[in-house]
Amino acid sequence: MNERLNAKEFKQDIIQSLLEKQQNVIAIGANIPGSNKNIPEAHQLMRLFLHVARDQFKILDSKSFESPDGPFTLITLPQQDPIVLKKQLIKIEETHPLGRMIDLDLYVPGKQSSVSRSELMIGKRTCMLCGGDVDVCRRTYQHTESELISYIKHHVELHITTLITAMIEDSMHTELNLDHKFGLVTQTSQGSHQDMDYHLMMQAKDVLLPYFVEIFEMGYHASSLKNLLERARPIGIKAETQMLQETKGVNCYKGLIFVLGLVLLSTGYVVSHQEPFEAIFKHIKTMTKPLLDELKDDSSSHGKQIYQTYGVLGVRGEAHMGFPSVIHALSLLEKEPLSDGLIRHVLKEIALKTEDTVLLHRAGSLEQAQFFKDMLSHADVRDEMVAKKVTAYAISKHLSLGGSADCLIAALFLHMVKSWIL
Repeated sequence: MNERLNAKEFKQDIIQSLLEKQQNVIAIGANIPGSNKNIPEAHQLMRLFLHVARDQFKILDSKSFESPDGPFTLITLPQQDPIVLKKQLIKIEETHPLGRMIDLDLYVPGKQSSVSRSELMIGKRTCMLCGGDVDVCRRTYQHTESELISYIKHHVELHITTLITAMIEDSMHTELNLDHKFGLVTQTSQGSHQDMDYHLMMQAKDVLLPYFVEIFEMGYHASSLKNLLERARPIGIKAETQMLQETKGVNCYKGLIFVLGLVLLSTGYVVSHQEPFEAIFKHIKTMTKPLLDELKDDSSSHGKQIYQTYGVLGVRGEAHMGFPSVIHALSLLEKEPLSDGLIRHVLKEIALKTEDTVLLHRAGSLEQAQFFKDMLSHADVRDEMVAKKVTAYAISKHLSLGGSADCLIAALFLHMVKSWIL
């Protein structure tokens, strides 16, 4: 109890020091019942609502703290009408799916306590479980601590999974809807792929989406990385089987099942364990250490044949190194708002930095694949006319960047994860 009281005093001292700089302060804290205020969901709520605040307010600075009384985040903003600002915070608390699980307290210079709802003639918050008077529920022990914690855990996971599902779908749509992309299928062209088109790709996407979500959830619930990839593999195999059944044997996204599957598995683990964003790539390297040995067997997959013929590691090598091309792509995506020109440029950069076995298989030799890469390296593909010319050449030679497209989807997905969850 003393630890928690000291933590509250520590928090107030920091807030007062910030107010002395004549700035408004928003304090974000999780509404966690019981003695343990540091459950994983409390930290997840901190991250989620910091992103919400960044999206809605002009933030000067933010800092997160660990505390026996639970994690909290302090945000400083320029001085503005406290009534207007408090109403904005109340709106978030009332309308966000997880708003009842969070406190958004406003402190303004010259005032010791936070701006209260009663000052705005707004009623108290209601019980998150039954919607009744929260004071009555507490006084009468209407709900057990276990019920409340279970409710919080379930709804935090549900919200994160909903966000992840939308991000997966959006990243796949963004790549597929991009036009003039060097032999890949688009809304207006089959590219170099005579056996597939936009409609078929959309069908495959719809089949794969629930399996991708299942892989994320497996990572989210994992207690350790040990054997995590092995346990996830049957989901990937089932996803591939169902995709091929839907597409009548056409391989639309086999490579993506591997690339995005690994990213989702690691992302789920990182989110649930409150680890930094960069740990996603570190864990992928850890999980994929045994994969290079698989290239030495006698399997007839294109990737293994190409390794045995040319010594090219392909996507397994990318994964083994922690997807450096995806990390590079993320650095480019963060520099400016998304546009077709930027995304084409990012796809080009991925292609130049990866050993794309789809390109190598279609080119027929390392020399032909390198010739196309050299052409791509000198092309300003942000320019739509230039991109059209490169695409026309790729189609004439039956070339495609399927492996690079998979990494692009992974980069687009992680770009959203970093903006909204981690």
